[in-house]
Amino acid sequence: MRAMLPAIRNGLKLSLALPVLSLYFLLNSTCVYYNTFYYAERYFKQAEENQKKREKQAQGQQQPQSYPPTGKRYPQKGYEEGYQKGYQPQPRTSYNPDRELYEKAIKKASKVLAFHPESKYVDDALYIIGKSYYSMEEYQKADRKFKELVVNFPKSEFIPKAYFYMGMSHFHLEDYAKAQEAYGEVLKIPKKGELKDQASFMLAEIAYKEQDYPKAIKLYQQMLSQYRKSEKSAQAQLQIGECHFQLEDYQAAAAAFEMVEKHHPNAETHYLAKFRRGESLYLSGKQEPGLAVFQKLGQDERYFHHQAAVKLKIAAGEHQLGRQDRAMKTYEEVIESHPRTEESARAYYELGRIHQLELLDLTRAKEMFDKCKTEKPSSDVANEALARSAEIAKLKSYREQLADSLGEAGAETQFLLAEALLLHMGQPDSALQEYMDLVEREPESNYAPKALYAAAYIYKELRGDTAEAVDLYQRIAQEYPLSEYALVAADSLGIELAIADSLNLGALFEHAQDLLFNRGEPDSALLLLFEVEARFPQSNIAPQAAFTRAWIVDTYLFPEDSSGIYAYQEIIEKHPDTEFAQAARDRLGLTRKTSDLAAEYTLVEGGDTTTFNPEDTTTYSKLGYPVAPEPLRAGLFVYPEELIDYEYRGKVLLKIFIDTFGQVKEAEVLGSSDSDLIDQAAIDAALKTTFDFHRMDPKELNGYFLHQVKFEPPDRKGSRYEPGVGP
Repeated sequence: MRAMLPAIRNGLKLSLALPVLSLYFLLNSTCVYYNTFYYAERYFKQAEENQKKREKQAQGQQQPQSYPPTGKRYPQKGYEEGYQKGYQPQPRTSYNPDRELYEKAIKKASKVLAFHPESKYVDDALYIIGKSYYSMEEYQKADRKFKELVVNFPKSEFIPKAYFYMGMSHFHLEDYAKAQEAYGEVLKIPKKGELKDQASFMLAEIAYKEQDYPKAIKLYQQMLSQYRKSEKSAQAQLQIGECHFQLEDYQAAAAAFEMVEKHHPNAETHYLAKFRRGESLYLSGKQEPGLAVFQKLGQDERYFHHQAAVKLKIAAGEHQLGRQDRAMKTYEEVIESHPRTEESARAYYELGRIHQLELLDLTRAKEMFDKCKTEKPSSDVANEALARSAEIAKLKSYREQLADSLGEAGAETQFLLAEALLLHMGQPDSALQEYMDLVEREPESNYAPKALYAAAYIYKELRGDTAEAVDLYQRIAQEYPLSEYALVAADSLGIELAIADSLNLGALFEHAQDLLFNRGEPDSALLLLFEVEARFPQSNIAPQAAFTRAWIVDTYLFPEDSSGIYAYQEIIEKHPDTEFAQAARDRLGLTRKTSDLAAEYTLVEGGDTTTFNPEDTTTYSKLGYPVAPEPLRAGLFVYPEELIDYEYRGKVLLKIFIDTFGQVKEAEVLGSSDSDLIDQAAIDAALKTTFDFHRMDPKELNGYFLHQVKFEPPDRKGSRYEPGVGP
């Protein structure tokens, strides 16, 4: 019996120890998963707090965009998480300085889901993961986690937030239908919550994004009536103003922006509302009240960090009120006090415009435009300033050439000079003088009737002198009856020209062909063909004129849209039984718009050559564009690797646009290789090609040229092939 006592004692100890050990392991396990969740929540909260601080700072740096020149609408900007539409928000990018914190939170929360699926913190963990993905702008992943939360935990306290951020994820993915559904679920939840006002606000935002401004106004107003104390109320009122602004109802916009103050906005929202109110008053013709708004805004110490932008608006108001000296002085103050900024670049640009258009000092204007470009090369107006500077330089070049030019060449130079004065320099009086001088100097030139027509336009449209315009129309009809402008002038006068016989109609049609193929003037050819067809619809030439007109639209003017399709359909309807209607049907059945040309200029295999003869300059002249010179630096043609085994070789004919500095800015395939990959490689090579603009005719710069890119398989797979050169 005594021998059994130790065993009994040990058994008793073990039986007492087992419950204690079980309790210990249970508590330790609970502690482990709670610690895991604790750190997940800690990382998440820290990242969220950091992000809120950054967004608040970003709003403080926000600056409305200046309104564009008359005739242009404000750019469409979207509201996204604390940024008001109509302004320039901080760019959203994939970079997030707190990404590491969010990733740690996701990792810890995922462990709770994986190892403790029965834990009471599972819905918390799902929300943390979903919101972390959302804050990292990984919206599809965020959406999946929020859906998992609402499906598996329909009674969770996180349901309103899950639906709201599900909606926000779809909003950023531009799936507005699903976003509306999610916001609708938030509004259906019976209990009151802070997110209902935001969901209501976002429904209005969707209407704004879809540019349904009347609907957006209604939804913003509905949100304001239901959630008067919402933190979003000031922003909603601001957006009502933006909607009226986009509808170009500037008086209503000004009134709406004024009402923002009643909703107790923060400092920056208050500033934005005042700024936009001032702009709206300017655009509604109330310069004095608008100027007063900006002057008061400029004196508010809270907004001294926006002083440059406000001063630009003050200068604009002074200028619109005819106070040129004050405006120029204010622009100079912006340049001096805020150098190397977007605002100082804008000030240089506006000074350039004043010197160009009002003071007519082109030398000083060019100086201002050049300084604008160097002041801040990345500014919004830098490229436009560069273009204006180039136009002034081109104008100077025309004047120098005109002194040494005679005959048709001189007439062309003078016409280009007048055109530049009218369209780019804003000097219609000077342009008129050049047009009329051209007619007196070169009355037999092809540019004479064109100059008279342009002069008539100035008299009629810009000066309102209809009598003088009629005199010029009569002169065109009498002195240049076979020009393309005679028919237009006759229509303006309401008279019939005595050219209805087939011989004269044929001459007109031949003249249109000459304009297109030999002189490279598709617009003039189109005008003449339209008049022939409209005035003589029953003639035999009318269907041919209609088809040629449609072909010009399809091939030269609007190859990327459906204008050509409509023109061909019109031929089929108006001239159904003619050969040209059948030709129109054939054109509508083509899969490639360049098929006719590609039939002559095709890709071939092996050692064959193309049927297109690059030395045949008459072929090029028919296309209406000059041949590009030898490149200064030819772009590298990279042969598509997947086509190497086919040994395709040949040439691609391109229409390229060469700017003032010899850079290729556009490239379009005219003669296809019949391979999209090779065509694209040719375009890429052309866009990297540069030309020596010093050796090119200044009149041809900023214009279109023909350019060949040759191709053949490289010596070894994956190697790069020497680029093609101009024909």
